[in-house]
Amino acid sequence: MTAESYAAFISYRHHEVDRKWATWLHGALERYRIPARVVQARSRAPRLGRVFRDEEELAASSDLSAEITTALERSQFLIVVCSPRTPGSEWVSAEIERFRAMGRGRQVLALLIEGEPSEAFPAALKTLHALSSEDAGVEPLAADVRASAGTSLRERRQLALMRLLAPMLGVSFDDLRQREQERQLRRLLVAGALGLALLTLVSGLAVVAYLQRNEAALQRDAAVRNLARSYAEAGATASAERDYMAAEVAYAKALLANDEPALREQLLDARARGFSLRWQVPGTGDIARAAISYDAKRIALAKANAVDIRDLETGRLLATLRTAGRPNAVAFNADGMHVAVGDDRGRMVVWEVGSSSVIHRRDAHDTALLAISFDAGTGEWRSVASDNRVKGWNPSRPGTEWSRAIEGPALSSALFVPGGIELAIGNIAGQVRIEPLKGGTARLQLEAHRQAVGALALSGDGAKLATWAQLPRPGTTPDAAVKIWTVADPRAAPVALSSSPGAPRADALAFDADARRLLTGQIANGLTVWDVRDGRRLARLGGRDGVSFVASGAGNAIVTAGPGLQRWDLELQTTQSLSEGHGHSAQAVAVMPDGRHVLSAGFDRMLRLWDAASGQARAAWPTDDSVHDIQVSPDGLWAATCSSRIELRDTTTGTLRWSHQAGFYPFRACLAFDPVAPRLYVAGAAGAGVIVRSTADGAEIERLSVSGGRVVALAAAAAADKLAVATSDGGITVFDLSTRAPLTTLRPTSGGISTLAFSADGSKVAATHRDTLYVWELSAPDTPRSGRVPATSDRVIDVHALAFSRDGLRLLTSAWGELAMWDSVTMRRLAVLRPDESRNGHLNGFALAPDGRSVHIGHDDGTLSSWRLEDSPEVRTLRGERGVLGAWGARGDGRQIAVADHGPSGQGKSQVLLFDLEGAGAAHASAAIPDIQAAALAYDPGGRWLYAAMGSGGDKGGLVRRWDLSESRWRAEFASLSTAPRALAVDATGQRVAVGGSDAPDAEVHVQVFDGGPLTERQRLKGHQRGLEVLRFDTAGSLWSGGLDYQANEWLGDGTRRPLVLHGGTVTGIAVSPDRRWRATASRDGSVRLFDSEGRLTRHWYSHRSGYGYAEDVDFSPDGRWLVSTGGDGRVLLRETGGEWPVRFVLRGHDNTWILSARFVNNGRWLVTRGHEGWLKVWDFAEVQRLWRATPGELAEETARRTGRAVVLER
Repeated sequence: MTAESYAAFISYRHHEVDRKWATWLHGALERYRIPARVVQARSRAPRLGRVFRDEEELAASSDLSAEITTALERSQFLIVVCSPRTPGSEWVSAEIERFRAMGRGRQVLALLIEGEPSEAFPAALKTLHALSSEDAGVEPLAADVRASAGTSLRERRQLALMRLLAPMLGVSFDDLRQREQERQLRRLLVAGALGLALLTLVSGLAVVAYLQRNEAALQRDAAVRNLARSYAEAGATASAERDYMAAEVAYAKALLANDEPALREQLLDARARGFSLRWQVPGTGDIARAAISYDAKRIALAKANAVDIRDLETGRLLATLRTAGRPNAVAFNADGMHVAVGDDRGRMVVWEVGSSSVIHRRDAHDTALLAISFDAGTGEWRSVASDNRVKGWNPSRPGTEWSRAIEGPALSSALFVPGGIELAIGNIAGQVRIEPLKGGTARLQLEAHRQAVGALALSGDGAKLATWAQLPRPGTTPDAAVKIWTVADPRAAPVALSSSPGAPRADALAFDADARRLLTGQIANGLTVWDVRDGRRLARLGGRDGVSFVASGAGNAIVTAGPGLQRWDLELQTTQSLSEGHGHSAQAVAVMPDGRHVLSAGFDRMLRLWDAASGQARAAWPTDDSVHDIQVSPDGLWAATCSSRIELRDTTTGTLRWSHQAGFYPFRACLAFDPVAPRLYVAGAAGAGVIVRSTADGAEIERLSVSGGRVVALAAAAAADKLAVATSDGGITVFDLSTRAPLTTLRPTSGGISTLAFSADGSKVAATHRDTLYVWELSAPDTPRSGRVPATSDRVIDVHALAFSRDGLRLLTSAWGELAMWDSVTMRRLAVLRPDESRNGHLNGFALAPDGRSVHIGHDDGTLSSWRLEDSPEVRTLRGERGVLGAWGARGDGRQIAVADHGPSGQGKSQVLLFDLEGAGAAHASAAIPDIQAAALAYDPGGRWLYAAMGSGGDKGGLVRRWDLSESRWRAEFASLSTAPRALAVDATGQRVAVGGSDAPDAEVHVQVFDGGPLTERQRLKGHQRGLEVLRFDTAGSLWSGGLDYQANEWLGDGTRRPLVLHGGTVTGIAVSPDRRWRATASRDGSVRLFDSEGRLTRHWYSHRSGYGYAEDVDFSPDGRWLVSTGGDGRVLLRETGGEWPVRFVLRGHDNTWILSARFVNNGRWLVTRGHEGWLKVWDFAEVQRLWRATPGELAEETARRTGRAVVLER
């Protein structure tokens, strides 16, 4: 091996973990001193020699591939660092193939750091050797440093190093290991002698060091706790505001800082009640900055809270990088694999594009960054900011950072001159300079403008410089907005553009490839092409579309971002779209009646069709103008759009059926389809009322007259023949569409109407005035309910979009950057979604899916996003159609539950809903039993009958009846009750039905037991002094009861009563373990008590004492491993049975309220809980356990996927 050769070449994926192992291996190999006997036997040097690792050894060169190839040719061995990330690296595979092509396939070694060989070894590596140590008599291919029981990290590293060195030195692993052990023994003997002499000194120093380390550890722990506490406080604040997505992100960050059970509890609570991201299609209408990679294959589009990386040839989205601040500068490195983003707070983050992971982070400046650049020669990232400092740093070479101050007024624009040695800057005084990067005499100095310089552009040959100034302030002397300067002759008069292109955008100024034309992008005037020689305007492309980024490509190709990503040919003046999303604000969204597709439109004058499940684009059709409203016909065949024209299109082909002038300025909710007839209702101009048009040809059929001014909103009831019309005076007229006659007039308490919605069944109307939400029951039109959107100090609240859920129990409102979900009965805000909170972005139109479980939102930057409502993988929420869910029971197989559905006060028409817990529609009732006021429900074991106990009014009497589930009818048999029922239970054979009565004056308190078939009474069990709250049969057939007399009883088959210890409050819950070893009770004295099989009290807990102070229910899991309890503190506690019975998991998710019941169903697959707010939660118990046992990192990754936000610690 010559002096210029390498002993080994280390190949690895440039990921943080892989890089750390490669760095360790690089140092370990170069530092290793070969045992003397091996040196003598092999007649070699005592050191291995130089080892190549790309970030350590590359010299300044613009040809990276050549350097790599040369290094491979000069290396004796190739060592591949292997993890599950490695097969995804094209560079690693190419290096293996190149090494094999040189005939050195047998000299390829591997270091396995994570995963199994099958998933961690690249395909090219698998073909070199078999993975066994018997292959051709050589040592095993892979050195293994993965974690294993009984071995320390140091031991694993030492063994792995020996396994790699053995073939490199031409000796066996056992021989090298023996020589190393002999050397270590000699070192120990020498160290022992020295240690004895230094013992006294070291002891004293050790005490001091221990105290210092202890103090440092305490300070680190305190810092970690403080960081976790700050995130937890942010989570608590967000939860209080019902912004559960922000709370989830905050708690996930807190867990990263400090893994505590209470934080997991809060995280699951936020997940159970908030929103989660299904998919999103990024728009390109709010591009702040952009950059093209050096090879012109990729483009980075920096938006307000993210950076999209797209393929520049096809426009395909490659990655979305979530940012904490607003991006202000962006740049690629030489190979396009890394991108740096600088924000408005001076922070700079470097991402690996392939993995979308942060690899470097630093606080680069004190103010907003103006420009970033990567220098391939030095490997430096360079940045310049408005703090008048330019800096350089190489992440691979710590300690090489440099910085210098830039003299003069505050900078307002900057660009790094190609070549890496100069910087062009413009300041607020209108001065422009080109000066050496690290300081020195400026090559060019210009008094360019009277105003601040907002943008700079340099031609490819460096001969021309374009400067673009801010618009002049009122009262100042006008100045040419854009000037073109000759760099070699700064005294020559600049060429001024013939007219002002408006206010500058930092990246919207560029020369074409041969510097004959200058291009400017404007917010309102598209792409403008100017002649460099005389400043004449040659062409204006793109109409009214705004352009925020302009870059010249090869030949005549020009790339612009703004209303989409476009590639232009200047000669042909043609364009090619490179993006699927909207290129401007997505104003209107609608969902097809079958829920399978979504329509969206906006200010980019495109109507787009999407797959509702995946977000895949299905079609796109141009519209006449910017669209403000979309409505879909009830049969899903037609889509009507409202812009300056009313257009009707075929939703399958996009064919325009007809188009009419609107006659008014377009607005949301200006259209409505008739629920039955082929008619479209259109808001007319002032005094014109509502125009009724035929969907066949658009012909006007008639007009609905309304008083009170012009029409400001329309809404039709999907399942009722009704139309609501709001007018500018604040009145709402409800029409019966079958007769075209007004039914009633609704008025808010104050102000006008900004938007309007009708419930599907036509029973409710909702409207908004600025920040106030009103809901009318048409049965009581004079008494609306109202709620207000909480005000903030930095924005004017104006609710501009509104929709009911399918059942009419929930309302969704959109106001500025916030989507809120409301209970339409109580007018409480249930949850808030702020998807664009990091940029204070605006939400536009939205549409609820027909099943009410997801919502699709249009954003101001053209993004279309889809979100789940409330549900998460671990929990689903069941809601009633009347308002409050009450008593419930589960079928024996646990796949169906029956729930009593009452009105808000528990009065009026009630019903029983049947929910099938399997399948996609599990959150909605599959059937309903009408007109029944059920106080208690229970299935027979075979699942054929549903027993319902019903009161007859007041506290006296009632009935028990059977509902035939297969025939959907009541059976003729019934049982009369002597008291109003409170509890119901059926034994495991279905032969006994027990009913417990209420506590009523002059009523005898007892348990009635009936035969399961004919419902004839067989027993009356007496022993309680007051009314009953709970009845349950155990697996042996014993009946258990608890009641208001603080007593819990076991009833044997012959009626014998065996009481448990008297409680200190009403007994509301009883459970018996499957093996009957344990009995558990819940009482309103706040205790959960545990008894053995003999009835002896063994343990008691007061875990639910906070809140209302009650313990409410208990249940054992079918396998007996878990005991669940609920109470007035709003928590569900899960104890592991046996030993100390510790609480392992805590669940929330109900509305911070009393949790009344909990049961394991479907053999323990699900845990069902009922809260006092009237909802049922169905928890996937296996998923709950997974989340409680997941690492903080896994939870952070999952939260990032669910929310679309970055979950990283910001220290």
